[in-house]
Formats: sequence, structure tokens, C-alpha cells
Amino acid sequence: MLKGGTETATSRHDVGHHAAKIYDLFFRKFGSPCCRNLNFNEFDNRDHYVRCLKIAGGAAQLLFDYLETSVLLPEGDSGLKKT
Repeated sequence: MLKGGTETATSRHDVGHHAAKIYDLFFRKFGSPCCRNLNFNEFDNRDHYVRCLKIAGGAAQLLFDYLETSVLLPEGDSGLKKT
């Protein structure tokens, strides 16, 4: 876990701050947080799966970039390589 608490007494403010920023980045990039609005192809066909993969891949890249620029990734070689 990169941020968050391990006990109930820990404040959730820091986690909420990062979650809100990531949500805002996703919303700005894709225009909606809702898969139904983003993937307008008929469910369970090739176009649906291709679009879904693009959304998921874009979200993963967005999250990685955020973690990297916010210096939230652990120091050292985490095995994650930006392409």
C-alpha cells in the first residue's frame, strides 16, 4: 500500500486527497467516470472489448504517471517501467 492506514486511528485525508486527484485526471481524460458512458459499443462483442482495453490501459497509464510525478512510488527498482 502506497498511502493509507493500517489502523483505524489513521486519518484518511491523505488518501482522499490522492483519490480525488486521480478521479479528476480520469474524468478530464475520458469525460466520464462511468463505463456505460465511455464504452458505447454493444456489450460482449469485439469492439466493446477493444474499447474497454483502451480505457483500462489509459487509466493504468494515468495512475502510473500520477504516482510517478507525485513521488508516491517506492524508492529503488519497483519493477515498473514506463513505456
